[in-house]
Amino acid sequence: MMSVLPGDTKQQCRHCGHPLRPEAAQCPACQRAVPSGLGEHVSVEDEVYLMLVTANVLRLRREYELAEAQCGEVLRRYPRNPTAHSVMGDIARDRGAHRDAIEWYKMAVDLNPDNMADRKKLEAVIDRVYERGRRSVFNRLRTDVSGSLGSAAAEMRAARIPLGVSVMLVIMVAVIVLVTLAVLVLGKGGTVGADPAAPERPSGAFAPGLRAAPEPRPVDRAAAASALEPRFGAEVSAVEASLREALRQQARIVDPNCEVREVAVNPLDGVVTVEMSMPRLWSAENTRNTLLRVAAPLAGVTAEWDKRISQVRVRCAVRQEGQAPRLALVAEAEPARAADAHREPGGTDPRKTFDRIWWDPELSPEASSSPRPGVR
Repeated sequence: MMSVLPGDTKQQCRHCGHPLRPEAAQCPACQRAVPSGLGEHVSVEDEVYLMLVTANVLRLRREYELAEAQCGEVLRRYPRNPTAHSVMGDIARDRGAHRDAIEWYKMAVDLNPDNMADRKKLEAVIDRVYERGRRSVFNRLRTDVSGSLGSAAAEMRAARIPLGVSVMLVIMVAVIVLVTLAVLVLGKGGTVGADPAAPERPSGAFAPGLRAAPEPRPVDRAAAASALEPRFGAEVSAVEASLREALRQQARIVDPNCEVREVAVNPLDGVVTVEMSMPRLWSAENTRNTLLRVAAPLAGVTAEWDKRISQVRVRCAVRQEGQAPRLALVAEAEPARAADAHREPGGTDPRKTFDRIWWDPELSPEASSSPRPGVR
């Protein structure tokens, strides 16, 4: 949707937003040609503002599809606009899609860490989601206890047990049920939102994947002899170049901030190492989730690229302004597992793509995940 405001003659580059002189034919910042008649259109800021105001009005009218289409047009032209991400979060929150709202608000905060309004929206939706989870746990416990006590009381009445003995037996049953439920809840991870299948692992060390380690098998001498033969020949350089280009295209789709730096194929054992980098986000938890979300599809594409690939290893560094890139994640995946996860409709938990994961101690799940405003 194009909007024109009467009397607006300000000119800016449509590619980088740099101010332009009325007679300029080329942007001095990005060196791109300036379309003729630019002065006839509204400035970038006013155009985006008007489109987002329209989207917000449609949201208030509960015309959510039209509001999403309006915000989608803004994001198509300016994918790093934080206000558009915030409005998309408002739309998802109003529709009851709180998980989607959290993701939109997180992206808005990542793009503009100083915006306290978006931070408060994010915290409010997170509190609502986790409070609902806590209520469901307590309601389930209350239902189980009430049912058990009711059954015990009914059996006692049927057996005509004296009142004093019945009260003592009911108290004993209640204590046993409460202790049993508490042990079950704590054993499965009492914190709402925690992954009960995620194993404990020491900070900064390799940890086993979500699946149990396979039992040792008898040695197959024929297979061992064939494993000594090189998996790739002289075409290994061509495989690396073509795979590198494919991963860079995939990275642009998954997250424009991802940079695929290098792809190395070991011709002897077929292990492929993908070197990538991402910006450091405002919290350790958000950085971990983003790295896994980007690394999983890259591992899937790599696993499907060539049948001779025996293992996929993704190494990801985080970039932070004023500091050298720092290795943050090393994840390994079996090709079949990574390919299956990549092909699964609607995606899957990125952690299930990998068999082993190593985190920088500063980003490990045991480290503090409290927000650090201004850290990128």
